[in-house]
Amino acid sequence: MIKINQKTDCSGCYACYSVCPVKCITMTPDSEGFWYPVVDEAACTQCGACEAACHILNPYEPERSPKAYAAYTKDDEIILASSSGGVFTPISKAIIDDGGVVFGAAFDEDFNVTHQKAENKADLSIFRGSKYVQSKIGDVLIEVKTYLKQGRAVLFSGTPCQIAGLRMYLKKKYENLITVDIICHGVPSPAVWDAYKRMRETDKKDTIKAVSFRDKTKGWHDFSLKMDFASKPRYINAMDNDPYLFGFLRNLYLRPSCYDCVEKSLNRKSDITLADYWGIEHVHPDFAHDKGVSLVFANTPNGKALLDRIKPELEWIETDLNTAAAQNIAATESAAMNPNRESFFKAVQEQPFKTVMKRYAVEAAGVKIKKKTNQIIMQLKHAVKRIIGYNR
Repeated sequence: MIKINQKTDCSGCYACYSVCPVKCITMTPDSEGFWYPVVDEAACTQCGACEAACHILNPYEPERSPKAYAAYTKDDEIILASSSGGVFTPISKAIIDDGGVVFGAAFDEDFNVTHQKAENKADLSIFRGSKYVQSKIGDVLIEVKTYLKQGRAVLFSGTPCQIAGLRMYLKKKYENLITVDIICHGVPSPAVWDAYKRMRETDKKDTIKAVSFRDKTKGWHDFSLKMDFASKPRYINAMDNDPYLFGFLRNLYLRPSCYDCVEKSLNRKSDITLADYWGIEHVHPDFAHDKGVSLVFANTPNGKALLDRIKPELEWIETDLNTAAAQNIAATESAAMNPNRESFFKAVQEQPFKTVMKRYAVEAAGVKIKKKTNQIIMQLKHAVKRIIGYNR
């Protein structure tokens, strides 16, 4: 049976839970809010299926020759609602046109992040935009297999570890399956996100009605976390000032496996990889777009064929794979563990959440801004000295 000796040995992909023939595995949150398998040993038949389905216990790296592209949708409404170039929506529409089903991360009614499905184009909007929380898979892998066996086209999107988990669970290749992963920074704790939501609702004395982790009001590069409320004014704050985004981007509450991710590679297990094309203005300055540009990897012939099919809906150019990946180091490098991570989670157990966030995120952000301001002041002083020197 599967046993988690170290938290880094489990990505929470749900493959072991899904494959168990006697359903003796439950996915249970730990004190940090991350799901791990717990086995009912009395019911376990020790068949070994769970261990065989674990992508961490059974690592492999496929041989790929991916093609890389810079792309963005021609649809202004879609690109504004998307994290980068809005490429996922036309990919999804093509699957729906084939009578297929699309699975991906979406908010539920309480703004928890879960994997959900869409069978019509009207519902595809739920997948747009990044969700900086680990998505709960639940029974979705089992549902995906059911549709595949029926012969329906299926698109499954998720983090690289979720794609790996699905592949290990299925055990065989299905020609009617397309997988899409992302270049993943790491997945934050659902418990931290839930506490942050409650904190904002308490501050506003109102209920959240909409969330965007990547609001582009100030542009693609300087995105913000935005929350709309039932009756009170919205909350919106830039990535370096919002406490939740600040903690996420500084690796304060990522899943332990994210700090030693086995899926960091340019040889992806997905058919298509989507990401932000950071640094596009330096690599392809004429193609830069202030509303976002996607970095797209075509990892398999099936992925390339699907991208070719939607090409008329995109602005699109080929780019060098290694040059593009160098602009987004999360493609090949795990997140570095924040030295305050352990003390943060300990404090969360003992103190009010707002107090903890103020200490570890708000004040930390303030120190960062102060340092940046001091750097600017020093640069200005040096510039003034040079000017005075020249005038002399």
